[in-house]
Amino acid sequence: ALGLVTNGIEGIKEIVNVEPSGAAFNSPVLAANNKAFNPFINQGAIAVMANIILEFDFVSNSESRYKRFEEFVQEFSKTKEHADILMCVTTYEGEKETADQNRLIASKLRQADIIKSDFDQEHGLDAYLRACSVLVRSRDLAVIGSTFANGGINPVTRTLACPKEIVAQVNSVMMTCGMYNGAG
Repeated sequence: ALGLVTNGIEGIKEIVNVEPSGAAFNSPVLAANNKAFNPFINQGAIAVMANIILEFDFVSNSESRYKRFEEFVQEFSKTKEHADILMCVTTYEGEKETADQNRLIASKLRQADIIKSDFDQEHGLDAYLRACSVLVRSRDLAVIGSTFANGGINPVTRTLACPKEIVAQVNSVMMTCGMYNGAG
């Protein structure tokens, strides 16, 4: 959803397909057109994080990309007694140490020119690993799911977290492609 908000639907369609992969969530095999199969598996999420466009940020390093992701998730999960979404440093360090498969995926995306520079490859992958290390409570997940089900309106705060058109895109791809192990 963040990629669609920052890059637009057409911008994301240039780097990620919207089809099941038929392979494991962490497969490095790209689609026949050298794009990631869909945004709900590692290759798609890495491609999106590497291509996030940040307004007025001429150096979109991993920290600024992750910060934008964090702010976006905050809008989806706000509750009255809301605690900030935090990244677990221990999980992040573990993700970095064991990220060989994700590095391979990022390298293949770079070779296919989906990721445009070595800088974006490095910082996009790092931002992805940070996003994989987010700590959320069950209630946060429930509010996030409810926000998607409610057309982008957070049911607790009654504020628009994401435009309805983008939520419709995300929901349709999620339903047709699945998520994580079910994304094949």
